[in-house]
Amino acid sequence: MEQGVGKSIEAPSTVRSSRGKRIERAVLNGQCCETVDAWIEQVKARARGIRINRNALVQWLIEGRASTLSESEICEIAEKYFDEVRFARWVVDELRVARSKGENVSLAELVARNSLTSPKKRARRRRVSGLSKDLSENAAEAKSPEKS
Repeated sequence: MEQGVGKSIEAPSTVRSSRGKRIERAVLNGQCCETVDAWIEQVKARARGIRINRNALVQWLIEGRASTLSESEICEIAEKYFDEVRFARWVVDELRVARSKGENVSLAELVARNSLTSPKKRARRRRVSGLSKDLSENAAEAKSPEKS
């Protein structure tokens, strides 16, 4: 196994090469390693005399892509890696900052503005969305001076 190959995807680590250059390393999970290895075997089977390793192939793949992600790719990543707790903490921080500036921003507004999923996909998460809706309704009721 090559150095830097593990069982999970992790944040890149930074090391210095012998020449003093900064090198970023990313760890691939087992399935990704198998896929990259299969691609390497494909290349070697079709083109004799090729000397390529995982690093070179992954770098070539990245270099061949656009420097920005498409909106659909961002949505796909958000769908797969969305962390509700992290998002909730971010929303609370944003509400605190807005209130300290004297701005009137609602929870529902922040959630709606920062939703990357389509309405169809949001419907699947009805319980979480319902919780946000209930919280924003309760906040609106608490602000209104009307009594029932």
